[in-house]
This record gives sequence, structure tokens and C-alpha cells, in this order.
Amino acid sequence: GIITSGEIVCVETPLGGEDNIGVWYGTNASGSGKNMVIGGNELAQATTMGIGTDVAFGNIDADLDNKYIYLVSSGSTGAKYTAGKFVLRLYGYNAFSDV
Repeated sequence: GIITSGEIVCVETPLGGEDNIGVWYGTNASGSGKNMVIGGNELAQATTMGIGTDVAFGNIDADLDNKYIYLVSSGSTGAKYTAGKFVLRLYGYNAFSDV
């Protein structure tokens, strides 16, 4: 479908790893690290996440059929996450093939 806008809400503060987190999408199932920078598209800019942080994004109008959505960190910490929960809301419409 076509995504027009969305938001990411932090409902549990991320611990262990980098707390600058954004939302990207890409065509490869293993889109991580340099792969996201080369072939990914940013939906929400990486922001310092803590409980209650809400980042909205709009004016997307992107067809996400056969795409993968990722939480992407920005920073120098390479540690594994030990906590953190997010709610990702996407708004849009179905792209009908007969219209």
C-alpha cells in the first residue's frame, strides 16, 4: 500500500544500545549498516528516544509493497539492546490495481 504518514512512539526507553533511533524502509531483507545508507529511505530521522518520545513523519506518499521497515540507530554505540519498546503507526491507503 501507499504510506502517507506515520509516527513512532517510545513506550519503553532503549537500554544497552544507541538511543538515537529512526525509521527507514528498503528493498533488501537484511538492510542493516551500510546497506540502509546505500539503498534505504528515511521515514523518521533518528532522534534520542526515551519513554514518551513521539516522532511524527508525513508527506511520504511511498509505495511500501515488497519493502521492509527498520528501526535504525545513529551513533557510535555498537552494543546489543537489553530493553526498549516502540509503537509504529503507519497511515495510508491500498493501491488498487483496477483503478
